[in-house]
Amino acid sequence: MKLLLTSGGITNNKISNAFLKLVDKKPNELRVLFTHILTTNKEEVYYINESKKQLLNLGIKEENIRVLNYNHHFVREDFNVNVVYACGGNTFDILDAMRRSGFTRLIKSFKGLYIGVSAGSIIAGPSIRIAGWGSEGDKNNIKLRNLKGLKFTKVAVHPHYKEEHESEVNAFKKIVKYPVIAITDEQAILVISYDKYEVI
Repeated sequence: MKLLLTSGGITNNKISNAFLKLVDKKPNELRVLFTHILTTNKEEVYYINESKKQLLNLGIKEENIRVLNYNHHFVREDFNVNVVYACGGNTFDILDAMRRSGFTRLIKSFKGLYIGVSAGSIIAGPSIRIAGWGSEGDKNNIKLRNLKGLKFTKVAVHPHYKEEHESEVNAFKKIVKYPVIAITDEQAILVISYDKYEVI
């Protein structure tokens, strides 16, 4: 599986170019599984819609984007696509919903490109503990105890990074044994292998 972990999605040419190199197909040939949590939160709905627009702006056909929320019970055939696009939201809620839907079990044998946005990027790492960290962290209202991520990479992503988060991120780095990479909404992490990556 190839991994492109973003903070705000495909927000600039550097990220879109990396995306297109990784898929190695023309945009109009790509088939995408677009996944998100079922939500009535207006802000989350807005960002889900913006993420879909980013894909359409790349030239991906709307009929080739299959939109499924995690209330859907995933089956192997859902992953007969080139790209799995995992949207953001509350990381604890999303991971719990992913597990209940069968998504986390089936994604492990997926061979295409996984692109994460915010929570979707955090979940790809070793643990989602960072999601609840700091002044702007997600609330674990569901009291999720198992915080293990998908472990596709050893990197923990801190999305939506701003300079004022520096001390919080540095404090988190001191209490974990895996790399913590903070990225702004204009950056992404290209994962080359489990423990090799570059920030773009």
